[in-house]
Amino acid sequence: MASMSTFSERVARAVSIVGNMSRLAERVSVLSGRKVSPQTIRYLVKGDSRQGNKSPSSSELSPWIAQAAGLSLDWLVTGRGEVFDASTTPRAEGKGEFTPSVSAPSGVAAGATGIPWAVVRSTGDHPVLESEPGTVAVYSMDNWIAEKGLNPSDLLAMDVQDDSMAPAIPAGARVVIQRTRVVQSGRVHVLWRDGECYLRRVFKQFDGALLIASENKTNNRDVVLRNDELAQVHLLGLVVSVAFDI
Repeated sequence: MASMSTFSERVARAVSIVGNMSRLAERVSVLSGRKVSPQTIRYLVKGDSRQGNKSPSSSELSPWIAQAAGLSLDWLVTGRGEVFDASTTPRAEGKGEFTPSVSAPSGVAAGATGIPWAVVRSTGDHPVLESEPGTVAVYSMDNWIAEKGLNPSDLLAMDVQDDSMAPAIPAGARVVIQRTRVVQSGRVHVLWRDGECYLRRVFKQFDGALLIASENKTNNRDVVLRNDELAQVHLLGLVVSVAFDI
């Protein structure tokens, strides 16, 4: 367990997870319902107490910073315990015990599992993510799957069609998805709304609402779904790996 000796270092860790100070400030602002500037985050990272009377204190912002980055609040405040909130680390039952779903052909390293293409099928009002029979989109090493605690039968792949999650996940990238309907706060999920698939980072809020955020803010605004709006969006899966050309 990484402690990091100062609160400033732990806030810097949150910044690195989210991407930059401006992005963290933006998400903390949405989650907390109050305006938080990148300068305030910079003060916290530098350990500078000269924030001014109008700036929120570190104790006021800590819960929102932890939630925005998927960190454990106890670790962020004290440096003790697990770094990440338990709900942000996906672990499937039967970790390390599985049978490859597709045998690797010649030319592919032994100990690799074939991951099929994903398709969305409608079952009444609830779309589901299923595999395209007989297809292989990508091979993943068995030891990587076991190390991540993933179930290979729940893994599917798809190509990203737009740049809403760029630069982290650019258009044309191939992602591996774990089928799940459980939100892993701070992680990138596959969402279904009005007949369309979306990749978005999802954050759970204290009141049960969800913050749906894109990385590329050009023509992609963040949305907060309140409890009475959650039925509009279906969560299909969690992105567990990304591959793209550089």
